Amino acid sequence: MKRLVALALLLCGVLSAAEPPPKIPLRDFFKNPVSRGYLLSPDGKTLSYLAPWETRMNVWIRPTSGGEAKRVTSDKDRDIRNYLWKGNQFIVYAQDNKGDENFHLMRVDLKSGEVKDLTPFPKVRAELVDDLEDISENEIVITLNKRNAELFDAYRLNVATSEFPFAVPTTLPPNTFVHPFQ
Repeated sequence: MKRLVALALLLCGVLSAAEPPPKIPLRDFFKNPVSRGYLLSPDGKTLSYLAPWETRMNVWIRPTSGGEAKRVTSDKDRDIRNYLWKGNQFIVYAQDNKGDENFHLMRVDLKSGEVKDLTPFPKVRAELVDDLEDISENEIVITLNKRNAELFDAYRLNVATSEFPFAVPTTLPPNTFVHPFQ
């Protein structure tokens, strides 16, 4: 029994004399990852992902067969958080203007390199509802509060042409909650 107590006291002394673990710098918890958000183009020939450029997360692409990565967005003010493929030619992402929370849907044409604001309305917020992945190669369903700042109407947006051929107005009063199972 005396040997067991002596061993326990010896281990306590050894453990208390051990070095504390190194401190992790606070900035390491908030820095951008090397890359994230990997997606394949619909035809499987192009890999896309988010990676830093000028300290902001931007969209990059590279052929799945190998080769050099190419940056397709150049946002310096705000990180791109999410994006999606629309067909094999377009990448769509949401971006606000210096934190105003009025997100616009942006489109990158991978053939021409053109970046276009699909919802260029001041003080209007756009939100993606459905990417219509299995229904349409060029259309998505979005909402905009263009008609009334408190109400979001649904639109069917053609990413290739920037046209809004279909809209469903919201008729509910602001701040109305609709239970999803009613």
